[in-house]
Amino acid sequence: MAALEAFFASINWNSILSVCSDVAEIVTGVVATVVSLRFWCRARRRRWQLEERLKQIMVRDLAHGRNGRRTPLRLSADLGFTVAEILEAAFTSDNIKRTPAIDKNTRRASGMFLDTAAWICQRQENDQRIP
Repeated sequence: MAALEAFFASINWNSILSVCSDVAEIVTGVVATVVSLRFWCRARRRRWQLEERLKQIMVRDLAHGRNGRRTPLRLSADLGFTVAEILEAAFTSDNIKRTPAIDKNTRRASGMFLDTAAWICQRQENDQRIP
């Protein structure tokens, strides 16, 4: 027992704690970097999926004489995202146009529609025509 006490007494605890704190700092930095990259990639993927879905809707609706606008709630049901994720993706995208839904009686905004800009669909159609 005395040998064990002598062993623990001879250890420099300050250097061990210093090494452990350095390792913890490195691990914290790596974890923070991985989490931030994952968050950024997921947000970018949601924005891309929303843009692609709105392009599909616009192309299909233009062929049938409709306007291609959808509410965030409808897009949430189609894509499996929350409405907050849909709105975040819509407001960070330059390719998604947001238009208010006007109530005819009060002439005030009662909702919001999302659609893709018309030039994106025209560019996509032109790209498909080029051999």
